[in-house]
Amino acid sequence: MNLVFKGIQFLHRFSVLYRIGGVGLSAFVIFGIAVPDMKFHSAKNNKTEFTFVEFVSTPADQIPRYIKIKDGVVPANNYVISTKKDRLQHITYPVTTLDKTGTKHVKVIVKDSSVTQEELDDGTYFSSPSFSIEGRFNDTSLDSESEKIYRDMGYVLDSPIFLIERGSEPLGFFPALGLAIAALIFGIFVAASLLPESILGKILPQ
Repeated sequence: MNLVFKGIQFLHRFSVLYRIGGVGLSAFVIFGIAVPDMKFHSAKNNKTEFTFVEFVSTPADQIPRYIKIKDGVVPANNYVISTKKDRLQHITYPVTTLDKTGTKHVKVIVKDSSVTQEELDDGTYFSSPSFSIEGRFNDTSLDSESEKIYRDMGYVLDSPIFLIERGSEPLGFFPALGLAIAALIFGIFVAASLLPESILGKILPQ
């Protein structure tokens, strides 16, 4: 108990705001990453490959966390670049099928945060043999800047947009479980550091 108490005391060196942020971070890791990935592996019917038509016709709450679209295409390498302080942050691009490449109606958009400027400059990003439309499914909206650019380009964005975060892969079940346990322990320690030492002394005798 003495070591636990000293560990919690050590956290008092950090400001209250940092410690509150630590509790929030712990909750995000558990409920935003670890638990969803464990559910993904535990699902009995875990279909991950879809045709484009199957994907857009499936209700969002029935789409697994990680998916791949087998027949999706990117019309004319049409992508939007997002930057911050003149540095590439990510690109997004609409996905459709070969027979609908001329349509301006968009239901599916891919976001890639791992793309490099070199891949875009030399044209290897879309032409690479390893290019595929797969990643973590997200039915949240686009950032407002990208959304405005698409509308200015004449695209009609569906609501909700189906967003695929390319390159995101699931943790294994046991690594996700380990991450959840570690985040829980960290969160408990940080939350305990927010209590007055008089109360901590009663809970954890030195």
